[in-house]
Amino acid sequence: MTDYVHTSELSFDQWLEIKLKELKLSGSALARGIERDRSTISQWRTASKTPKAPGKEALAKYFEALGVDNYNALIREIIYHVHVSEMRRIRS
Repeated sequence: MTDYVHTSELSFDQWLEIKLKELKLSGSALARGIERDRSTISQWRTASKTPKAPGKEALAKYFEALGVDNYNALIREIIYHVHVSEMRRIRS
């Protein structure tokens, strides 16, 4: 049984970890797939940085190619979680 977490409660780094686990992907595989440095993916995963527009688009295209939802839904989901993460960082 998996724990249910409402997606509005997730920060971007949490959302990304869930997607990577669902797809059984490593950070290195994701970095190669979206043509980014592993350090960039590591920063996203540890919440020290969030992706800019090109990174968001690359993630949505990559996940769509793997069969996860569709591009428009993914890009909205990614943008939402990045926004939530940034707002939480501002409030801290």
